[in-house]
Amino acid sequence: MSTLEPQLPRAAPPSWWRLVGGGGTRRRLGRVGVFVVLASVALTMVTPMFWMFITSLKTEAELYLIPPTLFPAKPIWDNYAAAFSFIPYWRMMFNSAFVAIVVMVARVVTSTLAGFAFARLQFPGRDKLFVMYIAVLMVPFTVTMIPLYIIVRAFGWIDNLAALIFPMFVSAYNTFLARQFMLSLPVDLDDAARIDGANPWVIYLRIILPLSKPVIAVIALFSFMTSWNSFIWPLLVLSSQDNLTIPIGLAVIAAGKESSGEYVQWNYLMAAATAAAAPIIGLFLVAQRQFVQGIAMTGLRG
Repeated sequence: MSTLEPQLPRAAPPSWWRLVGGGGTRRRLGRVGVFVVLASVALTMVTPMFWMFITSLKTEAELYLIPPTLFPAKPIWDNYAAAFSFIPYWRMMFNSAFVAIVVMVARVVTSTLAGFAFARLQFPGRDKLFVMYIAVLMVPFTVTMIPLYIIVRAFGWIDNLAALIFPMFVSAYNTFLARQFMLSLPVDLDDAARIDGANPWVIYLRIILPLSKPVIAVIALFSFMTSWNSFIWPLLVLSSQDNLTIPIGLAVIAAGKESSGEYVQWNYLMAAATAAAAPIIGLFLVAQRQFVQGIAMTGLRG
């Protein structure tokens, strides 16, 4: 008579096994390959920011060590306080924040209005007009930069923050995102509202906009990030130090010191650059869920 051995509970699979999804060997190897590629790309993108942050905590002597040190011997957090007094940092931050917030709000309004018109309203030539509008995306900014500069100069906006704000009110790409997202919303909502006597403005404000929070988060994040990081256009139209935005200010100060033979304190500049990147990172972390949802849903319908 055989005896039954007690069945011991199976141990849970390791986390890496669950990550690659289990299954056959070929399937696991394929998933491992995908994760290795994605991790390599992520590491490539994160490394410059990591090096910028580490450099901001080093002493001047550590900046020029050969071979370079990966971590500072003793982090110098006072570099951040010194950086804020080393350059007109807060003035540049105010300029960048003011321009980015105004452009963000303007693009949310114009993009959602245009997206609503192209997605929910019926008028002659709507689709052809949308194709012409989207065709703007195929024209690089370097082609329109000189004509735009001439227009801005005619308005007297050279060396004025208005040159960074008004030309950027409208975005074809953000309009495309808004239109694609609004196409995915049921048309029955509009029909029910019209039966109750709602006009297009009421439908836009009280039905479409509340349901479009994911794409609004995407547009807001893209607009803020694009305006905050803008470099070529502000470099053309701004000259006085009081109007410089943070990317231009850091580059101009570094280039000015190098051209005059002065010593560039890179640890201070890296501290200022790290602090300047914080708003973008914080905004993305706050709106991450809406951002991913908005990107995923913008292409559901064409």
